Amino acid sequence: MKVVHNHIYLKKERIIFCCLPKVANTSIKFAISEAKKLKKHPVNIHQHPYFQNRTLHSLAAIHSLRQKVPDLLMIAIVRNPFARLASCWRSKMWKSPLRMPELNVPLRCSFEKFAKAVCKQKDINSNMHYRSQHFGMFFKDKFLPTHWYRLENLTPAWKEIQSLSASRGLILPDIKHTNRSGVKNWRNHYTQEIYQSVRKRFQRDLNLFYPIAFC
Repeated sequence: MKVVHNHIYLKKERIIFCCLPKVANTSIKFAISEAKKLKKHPVNIHQHPYFQNRTLHSLAAIHSLRQKVPDLLMIAIVRNPFARLASCWRSKMWKSPLRMPELNVPLRCSFEKFAKAVCKQKDINSNMHYRSQHFGMFFKDKFLPTHWYRLENLTPAWKEIQSLSASRGLILPDIKHTNRSGVKNWRNHYTQEIYQSVRKRFQRDLNLFYPIAFC
């Protein structure tokens, strides 16, 4: 499977938004769309030409930009891996079904079956919707984002992101959390066995972004 990233580069403002699926990705694009006064796209926001033309698929390209543009900002939002996986299951197995052949599970399968299949996959072979978050932020051993925030603290975090963006001339509106999966409490989906398997699968994300107190 070819690894593709979908980070958005606003060249004029010298900002890269690290767009990770199931981590307010859609909401961020709607905010940028409103700030730029873009016309609505008939399909969905991710297929809007504005974003298609500003997508960086290669982490090597981002690393190169970081070297060429010293004051480049790269902003990332991360999410509790347990909550993100439950959201991915609800969204991609039920709400807006997406076939993931590498998992070899049927659509609308149980969370347990989905999670067990995910835990067998290495990031290099994983669909972006459940791939580890750190996988889209490192080039070799270099951590690319200049700023990162937790989705769980999105309201105060977004205020800081608005301030950073405004310093570059991009006036972002307040964020509206769109495309919610409908998962209210991720803990309800986990047995102890699945919890431990998912913890092991996403251990590096947890080590980097979520100390035990958050999980």
